[in-house]
This record gives sequence, C-alpha cells and structure tokens, in this order.
Amino acid sequence: MLAGLLLGAVTCAAAGARDCDCGYTLNYSLPETEQILFTTHLATNFSTTLHGWITQTYNVTPAAARGPFGKSAQTSNIQQNPSGLDLFVRSKTLTSDAGALIPISELVTAQTEILYGSFRVWMQAPAVNGTCAAFFFYHDDSQEIDLEILSRKQPLRNNAAADGNKGFAELVNQSPDAVASGYNAVNTTGYITRELTFNPTQGWHEYRIDWLPDRVDIFADGAWLQTFGDYVPDRPGALHLIHWSNGDAGWSGGPPAEDAVMGVGWVEAFFNSTGEGLGRCRGKEGACWIPPKGFSGLPGSEATGTMGDSGAGGGTASASGHPLATGAAACLQRGVWVLGLSLVSIACHVSGRLV
Repeated sequence: MLAGLLLGAVTCAAAGARDCDCGYTLNYSLPETEQILFTTHLATNFSTTLHGWITQTYNVTPAAARGPFGKSAQTSNIQQNPSGLDLFVRSKTLTSDAGALIPISELVTAQTEILYGSFRVWMQAPAVNGTCAAFFFYHDDSQEIDLEILSRKQPLRNNAAADGNKGFAELVNQSPDAVASGYNAVNTTGYITRELTFNPTQGWHEYRIDWLPDRVDIFADGAWLQTFGDYVPDRPGALHLIHWSNGDAGWSGGPPAEDAVMGVGWVEAFFNSTGEGLGRCRGKEGACWIPPKGFSGLPGSEATGTMGDSGAGGGTASASGHPLATGAAACLQRGVWVLGLSLVSIACHVSGRLV
C-alpha cells in the first residue's frame, strides 16, 4: 500500500467556488510541497440525524470489561435533542449471570475502513463522578487513538478530589506495549494526561485528532495538546463515541451515583479509506483547505446529514451553539499528498479554494 502519492502542480480557483471535488487538505501538517489530501468528508449534526453512525447494543462481562462491573450498551441510553445527543451512563446497574452490568452508550461509524484523517467532535463532558467520555479511532487493542475525559478528575460539585476551574484529558495511543502490560497504556510512551484551559463539564468544547502516517496530533479548542510519534496506527478502522463506566477506581471510577450524561453536538471527519480509489474529481477542480477549528461547512458529505453550507455571511450557529467556519482558507501553491490510498490514475489537478 502506498503511504503517500504526490499530485502535480496545483492552481488557485475562483474565490466564490464551493466545490471540493478533489478533496480536502490540512495546510499545517507538512511543508507546502507536501500538503496532505483527504478524499472523504463525513459531517454529522446529531441534532438532526444519526445517519452514518450505528448505535451499539451489547453486554460485556466484568471479567471481559476488566473491572468490578461489566458494561451493557443500550440504544435507549442515546437520546436526541436540539443540541445533539445525550449519551447516558445509568446509575442503576443490571444483573446478569456473570455479575452486575453498568448501562452505557456507544456509537460507531458505519465506515470501518478509515485510514488517516482529521477528526473533530463538539461535546460537553459529564458533570457526575464515575464515568469516562471518549472519542476515539479503533482498529484493534494495539492500534487505537483515544481522547478520554474522566469525570473523577474534573472539578465537579460531587468530586472533592479535584479542584480549580480547569479540567484534564487523558490522551492515549495504544500500542503492543500497552497490550503486553495487560491492556494498560499508563506506563507506556503512548499515554499522557494534559491539563485543559477550561472545565470540560461546563459548556461545549471541540476536540480534534489528526492521524497521519508519522504521528498523531491532538487538540482542544484549536490548541495543541500532544503529539505521539511511536507506534502510530497504520491499519484501517472506525471512529467511536462512547460514554462508559466499569467501576475501575483507577480509571472510570463509578458507577455514578446518579445518571450521567455526555453531550455530543456534531462530528466532522476528513479522511481516506482503503475501500475507495481517488475517483472523486467529477469534472471540476477543487481541493478545499480544512479550517483548524470549528465545523467547516464544506460540501462533499454525500453519505451523512450535514449542517449545511455556512455561506458567505458571518456563519451559522449550530444547534449546540458552535459557529460554522466561514472564512480564510488559503490557496495551495505546489503539491498535495494523498494518504492511505493505492496508486491510481488521477485525471484532475488540485486547486485551492476559498471557503
């Protein structure tokens, strides 16, 4: 499999054009001669649709969950509202022959062949002690990228162990070392806790994972948090949203004393996949730059519901209050790299686009 494919010379298109027929680029990631191109755009406003995502239903025993409690994912724990989705962890456990189960919630993308990309989520972490709210990429237990918010570490009304107005995020790049340590990444190079500049349980915030062949970059509200360069995943998988607890005092804590809720407003993902070629160019020029922050409003998401085009005006507020990005993409100057795709014939040239 080819890790990158250099396209030819690029040109600038008219500022008013809105098509992104040849993909989407991350302008910061490499020098201009090696700009990155993603061919697929998945944009989901959860206040209006779940299309492109699959709600999960399953039971995991305490032994398999590696905690004093098991987990029971239930569709009924995912509720849609004008701000997006509420993902619940319930305080009342369920009984099973294998032991007590904590009711949790999880969604997974229908697309399971994602290979490199830039992934963003707009969410509010739970304000009840004893759960884990996570946005992550998963291929298997040794190829997984996690951004997790542990409510027991946040400044909560019922959490005497945490103080102040700033929270924390657990950033994990799972590896064979973590698997060898009993599925525990804490003592590996792929784990770090980062202090945030905000309390993630108060208000909505954007979290972003950029997965490239040589590294993983993680951001919160557009600010860099961490780069992982060891054991970077190189196999395809899916994106997950999960709110869970297994009672492990060293991680999720819990079960929560009351029902806990994780809010998710939208997810936007720009990526390549192993199941497609580069046949995106539909007789028009167009590669759009991805803004570093905010819901882009870019076109090209055929498979999922979108928030719509933000237009030329000052942006449109999403249901959860985040403005859509409207300005200031820049024109590409030289070349673009396509990641994760087999070598194919390309019959278009790539142009920058003001979006």
